[in-house]
Amino acid sequence: LFDKFSTCIGISQLSSDARCGISSGDARFRVLGDDEVLHDWEVKSFPELSTCFEVDITDIDILVLETDLNGSRDCDLSTWADAKVYKRG
Repeated sequence: LFDKFSTCIGISQLSSDARCGISSGDARFRVLGDDEVLHDWEVKSFPELSTCFEVDITDIDILVLETDLNGSRDCDLSTWADAKVYKRG
């Protein structure tokens, strides 16, 4: 059905806590397909810009997006933005 997965990952800001996404927050992200690593752990911290990537999901039945606290729970507002699966062309 689909052969590509794409997304952008990062740490979001929280309006009720000015530190979050500005001076505090980190998380890590990973993509699995049928229990195999398609995109290994990538750490995002404040105030890094988001990172966008795509992975091949040809013949993948189960796609799993994982997010981990990467230690501290402080301001870990992990965001998978514009996540989508699609067919080339």
